[in-house]
This record gives sequence, C-alpha cells and structure tokens, in this order.
Amino acid sequence: MALQRIRSFAFSFVPKHWHRLILTRQLRLWVPPTSPELLPDVVKGAVTKVTRGVGFSVGYSDSSPLLWFWGEDPPISGGGRGMLEEVSLPRGQLVKQVSVGRRHVVVLTTSGEVFSMGLNCFGQCGFPLSPSPSSPGNLLPLQPLHTPSPVVKVCCGLDHTHFLTSEGLLYSCGWSDDGQTGTGCRGSLATPTRVAGDVMTERVRDVQCCADTSLAITESSGGIYGWGNNEYRQLHIESSDMQVFEPWKVNLLPNQSDAGEVVAMTIGSSFSATLTERGDIYVAGRLGGS
Repeated sequence: MALQRIRSFAFSFVPKHWHRLILTRQLRLWVPPTSPELLPDVVKGAVTKVTRGVGFSVGYSDSSPLLWFWGEDPPISGGGRGMLEEVSLPRGQLVKQVSVGRRHVVVLTTSGEVFSMGLNCFGQCGFPLSPSPSSPGNLLPLQPLHTPSPVVKVCCGLDHTHFLTSEGLLYSCGWSDDGQTGTGCRGSLATPTRVAGDVMTERVRDVQCCADTSLAITESSGGIYGWGNNEYRQLHIESSDMQVFEPWKVNLLPNQSDAGEVVAMTIGSSFSATLTERGDIYVAGRLGGS
C-alpha cells in the first residue's frame, strides 16, 4: 500500500516501569501484567479522553465539568491508592483541554480560564511554592489561576507549564534548571512569566513540551523555536549547549525556505520531530537505541 500524504502525527512517551493503559469503547483499563479490568459504570459515557502522569491517569470529556483520576498515586490530597476519584470544576466551567505533568494537572476551560492542582514544589501550578514532595499536605486542590488574558492552550512538561494566550503570547512557570521555562531563569518560577527571546516579538501559534524540552511555532512565518534540555541535540539549533534558557530558532535545513512551513511538531524526552506543509518529517536527537 502506498504511503499517503501525512497530515498530522504525535508521539506518546511511556518510560519503563510506568503503567500503561488502553481505553476502548467499553472503557477498559489495562495495567500489565493483570488482565483488563472494567472501570466502574459511573464513568461510562463520561470519559472519552485519557492522559497520564507518573503513577496516575486522568479521564475526561470535552465540555464536561468532571475529571476522573485513577492509578497508584493520583495527585489528590487524601486520595486513595488504586481508587477512582472524581474532581469537579466550579459551576459553569467546562473542560476544553487537560495537560498533565509528573505530579501536577492543568485544566483549560471553554471560557479560556485555567485551573491547576497537584504538586507545586517548583511553582509548576503557577502559585507560590508549596512544601517539598515529602511534606504532608503538599498537594494543591483544584483552583483557578489568574492569567493576563484568555488562554487557548496549556502544555505541561515534567515539572513546568506553558500557557498560550489568545493574543499569541507565551507564558511559563515551574522548574527551569534546564531552561525549560524559556524565561532565562534557573531554579523555580512560581508566577506565569513571559517566555523570553525572539518569541516575545512574534505571535505564537502552537507550543509543545515533553519532560524538560519545549518547542513553539510562530504565526507570521511558521518559524519554530526550541529551548530547555538539549542533551541529545534534540532542539536542532546551532548552539551546542545542553541547557538552553531562551528560545533559539530551529533550522531544519541550511536554507529554511527549502523545508517549507512547519505545520506540526512533537517532542519526546530525547528527540523532536517536525512536519512541514510538504509532508516531510524532520527529526533530531536520540532515536531508539542509537
């Protein structure tokens, strides 16, 4: 069968020892090495999308006020291990998107408002720093986060978060020792802050992040910028630095115009991939066992 023109693609990173799941039409959860188990009837029809952190999963549906948590270690204060937990948005708020980090969850609503919950020891939820992970009561409940303007996308790395506004501005908070917030700072950043560098003069169209690495596409030229961990040269930039603290322009080819406009991108923990309008995919970093 001939390969058809690629329109979109995505990458799912599931490290060794993390739990895996398969969500079917019957809402069956697979946790190796046990056999499939049926989730309680209460979630039938209530869950159409699933995302995961470390040791837990979140199920939800678009335009619903409910989030469902399950797994070994859900980021809910007082939550039981292995139990199905329900968290509801405030009255009148409906889910548009959910993004999950290592131990924090960020929810974007249909009205452009943002709510966050979970571990906040690096400011990844956008609030003043919480106690260390080993301290009791260190998990924040779901609460609203003020942003300068309505948000159209949220994106969580392991311990940092990006917020893309309706104006094309990009904000970030959380852990930044690898430069993953893109703000030029190191350490923890508890307040959502504008991402620095050249993207401050551009309108950002999309942002993607995984682990400690981030990419953004700008609207005016379809240019792509990268920052954060560059240990495996996954950013495909001219700098050889392993930590990049402000966005750098990514050059897919010596003559960028030969590559065409970037229409989609994705990131793994050690590589990145971009899709151009011509249907070409460019990859950088460590792939497989290489």
